[in-house]
Amino acid sequence: MQSTAYTAGPHLLNLEPQPGGAPPVQRSRWCNLGLWRDGCVEFAPACAALARALADAVDLGPSDSVLDVGVGYAEQALLWAEEFRVRDVLGVEPSAAHVVAARSLVDGRGLGGAVRVVRGEANHLPLEARRAFDVVLSLDSAYHFESRRDFIASAAELLKPGGRFGAVDILPCAHGRYGWRWAAQRLVAVACGIPAPNLHGAAAYVDALRDAGLGDVEVRRIEGDVFAPFAAYATRQRRRLAPFLSLASRCFLLCVGALFSFIGRHRLFCVVLITARRTRPEEEALRI
Repeated sequence: MQSTAYTAGPHLLNLEPQPGGAPPVQRSRWCNLGLWRDGCVEFAPACAALARALADAVDLGPSDSVLDVGVGYAEQALLWAEEFRVRDVLGVEPSAAHVVAARSLVDGRGLGGAVRVVRGEANHLPLEARRAFDVVLSLDSAYHFESRRDFIASAAELLKPGGRFGAVDILPCAHGRYGWRWAAQRLVAVACGIPAPNLHGAAAYVDALRDAGLGDVEVRRIEGDVFAPFAAYATRQRRRLAPFLSLASRCFLLCVGALFSFIGRHRLFCVVLITARRTRPEEEALRI
């Protein structure tokens, strides 16, 4: 299921209906849940809005060298290069197929000098990532990492003094232990590839950031603009593209819509936008 979700899923969600009953086309390869505000009802604009929200939260700008861990097909890296004019983005992605597709997308947009994509794991970063960055970002992916705490420690080591960390992440909502919601969270985690060590709340997240030497931590919850509208979009996508989809694809979109509607309605998980900053040496001295 996880393999299908991260290969077929983005393709189906990015398909765009065409007038006159023509077959749908795919013009983008976004791979996040989107931020559905200001009347946004389509997938690509919602995904771009989430990428912009993360960039705005860390005050991304032209002087920044960025490490994007979990870059997917590199749509957000391209947006940061084109709209925020960052100096460069190095994207790390574990899927070989995604890396090939991302490099093709980057080359097609003529941004090979500003955006590079390499294969690697979040907790075993490749040699290309072993340098100092102004910003380390993870857009809707860190909950998959083994484990999130180890990723945060690695990210902090790669940040320049004063460098910024930013993530859009998913955390379980607090419902106590051993109730039906607690059990449902564990089942969803297994289905969606969320390791058990990552099933912790915001307080543990903040502790991990601070233990890694990151301060100025801010946490904003945004799931109200994510789960329910994303579920509604998946349902609408299934219905309007039904004549062009296989039974398996229609069933997949049906399951996606039902799952995220269930998650949002019962408040099983929350979506957080988290930012932090690496402490400067002079600030460390003051603390000592």
